[in-house]
Amino acid sequence: MNFPKKQFNLLSLSPQSAGQENYTIGVRALFQSKSGDIWVGTRWQSVYRMDRNGVTKHVFSTGDEHIGNVYHIMEDDKGNLWFSTKGDGLVKAVPDEKAAGGFRFKRYLHNLSDLSSISGMMCISLIRMKRNVSGWVLWTED
Repeated sequence: MNFPKKQFNLLSLSPQSAGQENYTIGVRALFQSKSGDIWVGTRWQSVYRMDRNGVTKHVFSTGDEHIGNVYHIMEDDKGNLWFSTKGDGLVKAVPDEKAAGGFRFKRYLHNLSDLSSISGMMCISLIRMKRNVSGWVLWTED
């Protein structure tokens, strides 16, 4: 198999928070949004937003911008991003130019006393059913 020259670029990522230097470097999720931005979920629980050339625009890693250990990323028809995490529930990122990093976050967590909550905290994948069906499927792991 042959690929055109310059088809792929190697990008260097490093842990952003103190105390995370010992994490094994690894990418858990990779996604390109409709805007062209590249989203990278890492093993050390940082999420990188890069432009289409691989230049880092923002790193979401701590405080209000903590998303978690992302295993899957998808975008809905409204431009919202959805992050399936291992242990931190499901996170919705709503575009908001006034918010730090350009997004507001809403976290959906499992709650035993709320039957409408997600089924578990280990959200492995999220897919949208057919476009004309308003349904979602969330895979969780106990």
